[in-house]
Amino acid sequence: MFITYQKFIESMQPTPADVKKFCVPTGSAEEFALELYERIVRVDDSSYTTTIVLPPVAEAKGLTYFISVSSGSHDCTVVAHGGATYPDARNFSSLVLTADEDHVAVMSNGVEWVLLVDVTT
Repeated sequence: MFITYQKFIESMQPTPADVKKFCVPTGSAEEFALELYERIVRVDDSSYTTTIVLPPVAEAKGLTYFISVSSGSHDCTVVAHGGATYPDARNFSSLVLTADEDHVAVMSNGVEWVLLVDVTT
């Protein structure tokens, strides 16, 4: 079952330690590795393709990450720690955000990333 963006945000209840991360790539095919506390991520993919690397799945157990793009000009790919070749989470393939306001939410259960919200085209 998928939940709406609003319900997701209400249910997250971020703590003061949680950080909103704004990713603005400055070069071609830039990669951003998320820290555990960077749980709300906004990507400006208007100029370059971007890769968002989730934190290690075991360390992020119980945490939810929300990733959205402001523009669909270039792809934004979300991958597990270790990349697409050696992901540290089972049953996880990359997620690609390709259109304006595409967004996903994933939660770690300690073994794999669970897709909660997938609004992509």
